[in-house]
Amino acid sequence: MKKAFFLITFFLTINIHSVNAEELRDVSPPFALPMNPVIFWIMLFLLLGGLILGVLYVISKRLERRKITVGKIKTPYECAMLRLKSLQEEDLLNNKRYEEFYLKLSRIIRYYFEEQFTINAPDMTTEEFLADLQALDKLNEKQKNVLKDFLTSCDLVKFAKHEPGREEVEKSFELAKALLEETRVV
Repeated sequence: MKKAFFLITFFLTINIHSVNAEELRDVSPPFALPMNPVIFWIMLFLLLGGLILGVLYVISKRLERRKITVGKIKTPYECAMLRLKSLQEEDLLNNKRYEEFYLKLSRIIRYYFEEQFTINAPDMTTEEFLADLQALDKLNEKQKNVLKDFLTSCDLVKFAKHEPGREEVEKSFELAKALLEETRVV
């Protein structure tokens, strides 16, 4: 504590000067800035233009987030299959990025179940998701067990740093496709 106080006092210098009353000046009164009408209209135009551009930007981002498409509306199954195809094209396996691959693969399945069966799967842990699935009567026991095995294998790679072999990865990918096929609503 003494050392810190010494450092502060070492760098701090206080100079005190006495001031005569004649040296003091009064505070000047406020004054209005002259405003050119042309500058006023230019500033107003720029402000409104910026505001309009900001509103258009926010609207475009919201529409983009909702992914509004013109034409045919895709089913959750079709969206999930497109995501699987896109994941396969990313070529994460050849770069040995197994954790990222399994993370994306499990997200695809979780989002599919959220869209298909209105289960808040992406925000749940695997245990919570499986517990909610037990109450779901739209899946049979075989499908529930397959999903449990799939999610468990994904969690092993994502959290336990398990490095799967090529066959295990392909099996998980095919298992995800089979889950989509068995649970799709025609």
